[in-house]
Amino acid sequence: NLLILKTKQNVVKNINYEMVELYYAIGSTINELIEEYHLEASQNKILKSFSEKLTREFGEGYSVPNLKLMKKFYLTYKGGYTLCNQLSWSHNRLIMNIDDEMKYEDLSFENLNLCDKWILNRLNEVIREVDINMDKFEFVNVGSELYKFIWDDFCSWYIELTKVHLNSDNDEEKQASLNTLVYVLNAIVKMLHPIMHYATIKKCDVANGPGVRVSIFMQGCAFNCKNCFNPETHNFQGGKEFNDETINDQFIYLIDIVKGIREIRTQYTIKNSIEMPYSINTKDIALEEIMNQCLPYIKKLCNAVCQGYNLETGGEVANITIKGGNSLLVELGDYIDKDAEKEKLLTQLKKLEGEIKRCQNMLSNEKFTSKAPKEKVELEKNKLADYQSKYDAVKEKIELM
Repeated sequence: NLLILKTKQNVVKNINYEMVELYYAIGSTINELIEEYHLEASQNKILKSFSEKLTREFGEGYSVPNLKLMKKFYLTYKGGYTLCNQLSWSHNRLIMNIDDEMKYEDLSFENLNLCDKWILNRLNEVIREVDINMDKFEFVNVGSELYKFIWDDFCSWYIELTKVHLNSDNDEEKQASLNTLVYVLNAIVKMLHPIMHYATIKKCDVANGPGVRVSIFMQGCAFNCKNCFNPETHNFQGGKEFNDETINDQFIYLIDIVKGIREIRTQYTIKNSIEMPYSINTKDIALEEIMNQCLPYIKKLCNAVCQGYNLETGGEVANITIKGGNSLLVELGDYIDKDAEKEKLLTQLKKLEGEIKRCQNMLSNEKFTSKAPKEKVELEKNKLADYQSKYDAVKEKIELM
């Protein structure tokens, strides 16, 4: 299972980087065409023509706004040597929003929202783990910690959640998230430095331009390099540690609900475009207050709205257990196409029948059972039991429909 999961992740990363290189090349082509023929005044007309041609031949993803972003992407990373294969197109789009003139002293961590506090708390935990493992020369553990933090926490969750604030009309809210985004990204670059040599902190490593992109350091540096542009970080006792013992628990609720709603949508073939009401059953009287900060993120990621707590439900209900033994409930009602759901289950049943028959044939084959290693025979028996259990569960579900 781990091998399959790792392979899938590698495929996704490779596809992401190929997409980044493609968009960079398209941006370069557009920019060169406009500059060579002095067509700045006709840029929108050219982009519209490009968009129509690319969409006609290759499908969606080549709208005029997207082509403008690709051009901006090329100009931001002009030269191409600064591109990092660990960042997807979504991540690079966010980085391009960073103002080149931002300075370290301008950063403020006031007005932090839930996801900002969570990612800073996780960053603090990861820094501790990286320091401990580096001192022990446990470089595999260092790589593992950084991989989980960058891909799971920063990329998969924080970047998606912070879009709620970066797209807000509230300037203070937007700036707070932007400050956190820049701070964490640069901290990542520094932690990656011993492992990913091309991420050395110097001009153009995160993006072209001066300012905060090349000036944020974590507190504590033993090198004290001559003419260091950030000497205030040398003192290991300086700075202020960010630590919030409750934020991780609060975030687990958010992640559990998002995963639960997505699981229900997948299981019952409910389109993401349909707004989904849900409720939560709990014995924890403080849960509502904890969850209130999570609601905007759930709406953004899942198009789902909380109807309340401990509400009475009727008809067919999907039930997912979340943190603390609490329950996420969704009344299915008219949201599902029962015929489509039944067809899906029948297809699943047929597939399981095939697997059961295959296992039975193998186990009834005397040559296999007598000559194959005992571990292999036992494995097939376990597979058969698992398939039979799933078959019975699916069949029961069809009968209840």
